[in-house]
Amino acid sequence: MQRLRAQHVPFEQLIMPDEIHAFLRWKDWMRAYTATEEFFDRTLKRGEKIAIDDWDSR
Repeated sequence: MQRLRAQHVPFEQLIMPDEIHAFLRWKDWMRAYTATEEFFDRTLKRGEKIAIDDWDSR
């Protein structure tokens, strides 16, 4: 994430506390795919700009 922020690349983070790096549960796979689709739809299709916070100053 630091490299994305350093290059001002917009992104969203999805946290699933009960999962590991590779999803174990089907519902979490679906949640991740849906979140990805919605992000691409908003940013690529509709051109929504994602605010990029300056995390280095925190």
